[in-house]
Amino acid sequence: MLRPFTRKADINSYEDITAFLLEKKNKEENPDLYENMKCTLENIEYYSRIVNEQSAWEGVTWILQLLPDRPLTAIQSLQLYFEAECMSMPDDRIIGIEQCINIIEARYINVGDRLEKKLYNLSPRDFEYLVAILYDRMGYKVTLTPATRDGGKDVIAEICDYERREKVFIECKRYRTTEMSIEKVRAFAYTVHMNNANRGVIFTTGRVRNTVREVDSHITVFDIEETILLLNSQFGSRWYEDFANLKKNFENKKNY
Repeated sequence: MLRPFTRKADINSYEDITAFLLEKKNKEENPDLYENMKCTLENIEYYSRIVNEQSAWEGVTWILQLLPDRPLTAIQSLQLYFEAECMSMPDDRIIGIEQCINIIEARYINVGDRLEKKLYNLSPRDFEYLVAILYDRMGYKVTLTPATRDGGKDVIAEICDYERREKVFIECKRYRTTEMSIEKVRAFAYTVHMNNANRGVIFTTGRVRNTVREVDSHITVFDIEETILLLNSQFGSRWYEDFANLKKNFENKKNY
């Protein structure tokens, strides 16, 4: 549960100070204290929200609207919220933000059990679609290459956004038992370098040895567990239930 930013202590202070200011005798008998209390009241969040016609319990509960479908966006939003407010946050609020992030990660991202079968049930082409949709969600301009004669890459992802300027070639290997080989990585690396792409990424549902990962520094290889974590971070752990809609929206976006 995401607790509101305003605490009970704020409300109690608001009520106590308001009661003090309403007593006319306090203004006459304790003018300095009266002005200090008035200044304090203006700095209480609960009071300022009411004066500005905002909900006094707004807090960060709006993060819930990003769940379960965008857990990573929810976490990033909480982190930005923390950066903006941390200087005025007491320890319990700081701990609360950290706990919220941990809960989101545990509930929606770090959930890999039984999801391997969901990937295995996809056709090789749908696996390519899923990875293309993943990069589209991450802000890339995505091209899904033809099923045949793809030139050694299944997806081309490009981005030109502030400091990010790159072209990424992506290869998708959906199989149960085949181990990713050094030769396949080298062949893909050749395609990446010959076409002046910035880097290459291989998504596989097979096994990956460390020697394979170290073939070329421009090639990143995600095994099945890493692929699932990345999918969960962008779509939540129930991405497989919404795949048909994700695919339809992706195709409509490309045809628009």
